[in-house]
Amino acid sequence: MEWKRPDFPHALISDEGNLLNSTDVFALMREAWWANDCSIDKVKRLLNNSFWLGLYLNGRLAGLARMVTDQETVCTITDVIIQEDQRRKGFGKWLMTCLIEHPRLKETSMTLGTQDADSFFEQFGFVRTGAIMHRPPAPPSTSPKPTKKPGFSLLKAGASVIH
Repeated sequence: MEWKRPDFPHALISDEGNLLNSTDVFALMREAWWANDCSIDKVKRLLNNSFWLGLYLNGRLAGLARMVTDQETVCTITDVIIQEDQRRKGFGKWLMTCLIEHPRLKETSMTLGTQDADSFFEQFGFVRTGAIMHRPPAPPSTSPKPTKKPGFSLLKAGASVIH
């Protein structure tokens, strides 16, 4: 899936793994104090064994979120990193919004560990519980699911997801 916003015309968030380049991920992870000791080989293994969202500006990786998840019940957010010169512009909030609203993740119970970003994650419903922060799953929709008729597409007005 891909997300675009009119206020960020040259930006794209995507979960397409083929867009991620291990060298670019390695360089970005070196900016995070908790991940800056990862080797390029370790980054390659992380790419293969995790769920990722990448933030691309003008086609170049500028941010990422990495999760370990079964995509049904649990999701542990392990990394949320925005390139240093792109911070405080709203990209981190957008990346987190895409993560918590992602169709394969939104009904999972989410946890993460942070030592210095509680207020950022609290904006998204995370609450500190001991050493971790937790966000309960989004409740399942109580409205009846619409039926899809052949030849029709069910889209919300103003949807910004590109398939």
